[in-house]
Amino acid sequence: MSNKIGVVITDGGGTFQQGTCFPDDFYLTPTADVRVNWGGSGRSDYGAFFDNTNQPVAVVLTPQVITINSTTLNNNVFLSAGSRINFPTAGVFNIQFSLQITNDDTQIQDAIVWFRKNGTDIPNSASIISVPNKHGGTKGHLILSLNLIENYVANDYVELFWAGTSIDLSLETIPVGPFYPLVPSVIITATKVL
Repeated sequence: MSNKIGVVITDGGGTFQQGTCFPDDFYLTPTADVRVNWGGSGRSDYGAFFDNTNQPVAVVLTPQVITINSTTLNNNVFLSAGSRINFPTAGVFNIQFSLQITNDDTQIQDAIVWFRKNGTDIPNSASIISVPNKHGGTKGHLILSLNLIENYVANDYVELFWAGTSIDLSLETIPVGPFYPLVPSVIITATKVL
């Protein structure tokens, strides 16, 4: 028995085209539109984004949105308002990020990072990390990298927020080095998993 299904599609002029495909090649949106699923298993929506600016803590222990200013590639997931990752269609998405955090203080300092969906904190999404102190005249560096799988309805958006125990903490972009590319302050991806 074949694991393919039969399909009939009409073009704009009403002409019928018949063929076969794998069941995962198509998916149904909440408004009952049939969409081609290029990645299979509903994984056609994705986005990869980054920020190449420095984002220092402005006020100690005060929530601060993490900005994102560039798109690497995307399909049906997009940036808006300088910080929002938008989901035009519903689904379960895996959001992964890495933050290049630096500390210019001589003491270890803590950074707190969490997610907000549509302006509201997502429960159980915060992480606290201690960033190494400045040593030998060099800032302490640390990468915080996490992911969160969350369900989104059409037109939801997600943002990252952070706070820190010192204004010497920063999400820092590090220039191109002698043998490595630019280090963005923020890298974030969104991939539909269901």
